[in-house]
Amino acid sequence: GVLALACPRDKFRILVQHEPMKIDFETRRDAFPAYYANSFSHLESAARSFRQLIHLLLANLEGIEEPKIEARVKKRNECIEKFNLKYRKEIEEKKEDYHIKDYITDLIGVRVVCYYESEIDKVIDHMKASFHVNGITNKSAILTAKTDAFGYKGVHLDLGLNDERKQLDEYRKIKDFVFEVQVRSIVQDAWSVVDHKLKYKKSIS
Repeated sequence: GVLALACPRDKFRILVQHEPMKIDFETRRDAFPAYYANSFSHLESAARSFRQLIHLLLANLEGIEEPKIEARVKKRNECIEKFNLKYRKEIEEKKEDYHIKDYITDLIGVRVVCYYESEIDKVIDHMKASFHVNGITNKSAILTAKTDAFGYKGVHLDLGLNDERKQLDEYRKIKDFVFEVQVRSIVQDAWSVVDHKLKYKKSIS
């Protein structure tokens, strides 16, 4: 609608009264596959680069056995499902516009599997010293705080390249990507498979 206000010299100024922003999840959901398809090869290349970089950083780290390192690009439907379950309600309550891709910090994921749990802190400290840290989630600490709970333990770091590496030509094409590094022991890695299946069965029951 419009609102007319009286102004000096009997002129009128017309103000447009905007309707509240309508957040349409279906539109954002339907737009995400196009972004995913157009970016997939670039995301895969970035995942390989981050895996190789982390391998080089940890290969000669004193006090640990060389860990197993894997990298992947999160599946398209898993991204949408994660956004829907974790972020959608809060964002839409705030009436904020959004793009799903901006909330999937683990679109690129690297998994570091240590032989022993005692090596995890050393790996985490090295990651923190080598990258820009956007956030850390200690699932071990969260679980330990729940005396009646059991489940997957591990530490997830949301990372990006630091300013020094962003200046290097070899990282120019991936300098703006963020990625998640999951650090866990072999035992924790095995349990994560079981934990994921249990949660999946619960979600569909």
